[in-house]
Amino acid sequence: MQHKPPLIPYESFAFVAEPPELPTRREGDTGSLEYVAQAEISDENERGITLTGTTQNGEPIAASMTIVAPGVVRILLEGEERDPNRVTLAGDVSDAAVNISLERIDGRVALVSDEVTVRINLDPFHVTFYGADGRPFLDQNYTETNVADYTTVLPFGFSTVDGERSVYHDTFTTEPDEHFYGFGEKFSGLDKRGQQLEMWNYDSYGAHTERAYKNVPFFMSSRGYAVFVDSVTHVNFLWRPPTTLPSASWSPTPRSTTT
Repeated sequence: MQHKPPLIPYESFAFVAEPPELPTRREGDTGSLEYVAQAEISDENERGITLTGTTQNGEPIAASMTIVAPGVVRILLEGEERDPNRVTLAGDVSDAAVNISLERIDGRVALVSDEVTVRINLDPFHVTFYGADGRPFLDQNYTETNVADYTTVLPFGFSTVDGERSVYHDTFTTEPDEHFYGFGEKFSGLDKRGQQLEMWNYDSYGAHTERAYKNVPFFMSSRGYAVFVDSVTHVNFLWRPPTTLPSASWSPTPRSTTT
């Protein structure tokens, strides 16, 4: 996103608190895109399940999927062990009453409640969310490729550089007539479809760019659902024109001034 006047190679002031730059893969680096390929239930409770599994390249993962309140699903993707230093912004709603049942059918599992159902295919791994009317409203996307058969989306998983997990990500397929609103203070068009949005608080020196002072990694869809990325790190959202594939990515640990 351009934020400096054109044709001026130098400015006497600098933008403060720039977001941390993600590591860049170099020639010979073994880093890769990893996405969850298969999983199995390792634990279950009255609100949801914990899954352990592997990526397409055999890297271990752990994920929990919980219906924490009526109509509210919380998903957490981590490595082999939980991060004790992980910061959460989501409120504690553990006292909210919700009726949940767990269904298992031929390698699939479903968390079923009155307001929302989460259907999980364990191998190959795939998650779809359904509303109270039984119709799907949000579906993970793993399969978008280009003519060279390269994956052009960031599926549910993480990417590594020099052996370190540098970013986590997920991608969903949306409907052609779907629209999106939210993300806190933004100086771009109200409907965020087709935009690339950065969640990082800047002293933006005005209202002429996408940069803003008060970013919130939360959006609402015209189809009646909402998504909140529970992270205090650098988060990016990308709606990929001309396709209908929103991607979200975020750094795995708090960095810089966000701690």
